[in-house]
Amino acid sequence: MAGRTGLALLKLGLAAIILAILAVILLERLRYYQEAAEKLQVDTVLRSLDTALKLRMGEMAIANQAYRWGKLAGENPFDWLQPKPPDYCGVYDGDGPVARGCWRYDRLRREVIYRANLDGHLWIEGGASLLRFRLLVSAGEDGAATVAIRPAARYRWLEP
Repeated sequence: MAGRTGLALLKLGLAAIILAILAVILLERLRYYQEAAEKLQVDTVLRSLDTALKLRMGEMAIANQAYRWGKLAGENPFDWLQPKPPDYCGVYDGDGPVARGCWRYDRLRREVIYRANLDGHLWIEGGASLLRFRLLVSAGEDGAATVAIRPAARYRWLEP
């Protein structure tokens, strides 16, 4: 009888170990997918800012104010969004750390910044902890404009 009890306990122990390993794998995958969702959300906000920039330029062109396009690089692009993203935390003036999962506009550097909430698969050049994006507006001699929101430093997120 004692042999059967020992064998039953051994089976129970093995089952618990297997379940624990599966739980660890599941939690690791869950965290990866949460980070992938955060990256997608960041990409969506950046596309929204880019679209808002182009709409703003169109409004200025219609009002014969295309000569002011260069000044757009100094404006807070979040002011062009209605509504603002729920994780927009306002203007940043170098007043301490940026909270995780928070968008800010750095008024001094004229950059859009974001601090990832989950950054296990994020690499930023120079070891920085913030994703920084600059608004680039340039007009050619023919009057055609190039507008873009580009990273201030190279980064890789969820890429091999």
